[in-house]
Amino acid sequence: MEPLTPIRLDKLQDYKQKLLQISELDEFTIRDIWRLDDETCLSDFRDMKYHWNIPLYQKMIFRFWQADHMASKFYRGLDPGNQNMLLNHFNVSWKEFHQIIEFFAWISNGLAIFEINKMDCNGAKDYKSSEYVQKWRKNDVVFFFWIPENQQKDLIKRYNKECVDRFNDMIKRDNDDDIYYYT
Repeated sequence: MEPLTPIRLDKLQDYKQKLLQISELDEFTIRDIWRLDDETCLSDFRDMKYHWNIPLYQKMIFRFWQADHMASKFYRGLDPGNQNMLLNHFNVSWKEFHQIIEFFAWISNGLAIFEINKMDCNGAKDYKSSEYVQKWRKNDVVFFFWIPENQQKDLIKRYNKECVDRFNDMIKRDNDDDIYYYT
């Protein structure tokens, strides 16, 4: 396994426009990515019903809905081949963007609502009135680029410590263990 590279704010800033574009993923884009030419092209998804034999693009729309309409959560639920299809649609490579999307999925899934509320410097007494929580729930990428730079850096530092460093330590331990098996 390859070690992970720590996330850096300057790299995220370089990709900001592309990340914001990906974060605006919707049902129509999903349809355009996965619909085959011979499949019915729906333009209204409200009455769509799940059935085991519906086209893949419709199944992907259901997955998107289950992911709270958030691109990073949706991406996280896809197999690598479909992750690649999604990223290719936005003209970015899996190798280049996979870990970055994982970072945003961590923001969505790895942080508790009380932690987001605690970041709110405007003194929101509860999460229901917190502008931070509302933005976080709606779009993790927009939320990240909306918060002050010091909070962005804090999230990156925490992610790198909790996820990147731990993963890389695990790989190092596994590699060290392998040495004993082959000597």
